[in-house]
Amino acid sequence: MHLNLLKSVCPTLTDIEKISAIINLCEGIPLALLLAGGEIGPLDVDEVIYLLSHYRLKILSSECYPKEEQIEPLYKSFLDRLPTALAEKLAVLNYIPGSFDLKEALSVLGPSDDIEKEDTMETFFHRHLISQTTGDRFDIHGILRDCLKEYFKIKDIKEVRARFCKTFSAILKQIEKETTTKEYADALCKLNEGPSCLQPWQRMKLVFSFTENCLRKAIEFKEDLDEAKVLTGYGKILTNIKGDCVQAESKFQRAMDIRRRYPNKRDYHFAFLCQSYGWNQGAQGKYVNALKILGEAFKVEQELGDALRKPDYADHAISCNLLQFLWTY
Repeated sequence: MHLNLLKSVCPTLTDIEKISAIINLCEGIPLALLLAGGEIGPLDVDEVIYLLSHYRLKILSSECYPKEEQIEPLYKSFLDRLPTALAEKLAVLNYIPGSFDLKEALSVLGPSDDIEKEDTMETFFHRHLISQTTGDRFDIHGILRDCLKEYFKIKDIKEVRARFCKTFSAILKQIEKETTTKEYADALCKLNEGPSCLQPWQRMKLVFSFTENCLRKAIEFKEDLDEAKVLTGYGKILTNIKGDCVQAESKFQRAMDIRRRYPNKRDYHFAFLCQSYGWNQGAQGKYVNALKILGEAFKVEQELGDALRKPDYADHAISCNLLQFLWTY
């Protein structure tokens, strides 16, 4: 149906990959597909895909269309009819950059009893503000997310960010523990055999998706140092879990480029970046560069001294051991 609708306004469009991209970016909404398809001709297909990726609300709400055919006013009138308290809670839930289960949503929504928060989630679902994606996971409609970002500001952003970080750091720690299990090893061995990989690898794919979303969030809020932190974590996952050292190196390099803009910010996170990047270089046999980067990590950790919390002394020891190993070999 979506394909036929798009081709009805753009019959020359035959590239299946680009058709799929447009359908996904339009969230399968018939009006959005008609509007996007109408832009193909005056604009190249790749240009339309780029604009939908970066300025979806604007391109689907062009003033050359009647107001009743513009996406943004339709969604805004829908949001305006929501009770203020409900709209504010939906904006908080929108801070999660991807899908979520009930437990994660309740944790990020914050203070109030669980029954009240569960009632809120049920209201979201019955009003079609969130939809069930797979299994027990939910998500907010993509275009609705765009409108929430545009029109609703989170009042207690610091508290929401803290709850979000606490919730999802716990998830990442749990997933990290699972990577040491036999089930994970078996799933990794079967990765190229198709759908038999089952749950452990599916959860790892969720980690990659979640990390990409966190990265987009950091870029969206123009938080350079947060972006560097996410890139560091992403690079470490790619190196140690996926084994893709080359792609990981590009993430570490981007993080280093950001940190160079803050030469006086020599904190634990910078030491951790250098430590992770150095290990990556050593794993690729680039020992000279690895020694240089790990030496910087060691230097920063020495500068911090007692400022490092006790649990982090293990990281300090890791830098020492890595340096010794590379000097030896």
